[in-house]
Amino acid sequence: MNGAGVWLFGAGGHAKVVIDCAQSAGIPLLGVFDDDPSLLDTTLCGHRVLGGQKEAASMLTDHPGAGFVIAIAQNDLRASLAACLPGAAAPALVHAWSMVERSVSLGGGTVVFPGAVINADTRIGHHVIVDTSASIDHDCVLGDFVHIGPGARICSGVRLGAGTWVGPGCVIAPGVKVGASCVLGAGALVLESISSGTRMESIPAHRL
Repeated sequence: MNGAGVWLFGAGGHAKVVIDCAQSAGIPLLGVFDDDPSLLDTTLCGHRVLGGQKEAASMLTDHPGAGFVIAIAQNDLRASLAACLPGAAAPALVHAWSMVERSVSLGGGTVVFPGAVINADTRIGHHVIVDTSASIDHDCVLGDFVHIGPGARICSGVRLGAGTWVGPGCVIAPGVKVGASCVLGAGALVLESISSGTRMESIPAHRL
């Protein structure tokens, strides 16, 4: 797959770090797509934006063996785009400055940002984001389209349902099960299992 390269869908700020991950992993970047017409023919980190979903789908036909990484931070948008680009079997992108233990399983389209740590026997689904300096301990299971925010701490044996968003600095205690499509606010401390669709807010900072 490294020789075939990858296409990127998404041309915002998040995509800049995904491009860095691809370059760090030695995976050729073939081009960038985005549905925003104002971005057509602009460049992102030296790569030209080639079009939207229609043009992206045609690339899969014309370049067999090359897949898409969806470089969009919002979980629901990644899921909908993955459904619109069937057969886009992209590799996982793992930055050289991260640490992923050999027994870890990473689904296609998943991106591991700089400074992240993923420990033994953890299984991570497709199109997951493990953001900058996040850590995931051993024997965790993350569903598809999960986003682990910068600096979040996922302790051992945690289960995260598909589409769940874990905010920056969030801590999830060992063995906790979190359902699908949950939103855990920045800095939240999750000590007990929660059902799908739950929203948990952190304690915001306030002026003294």
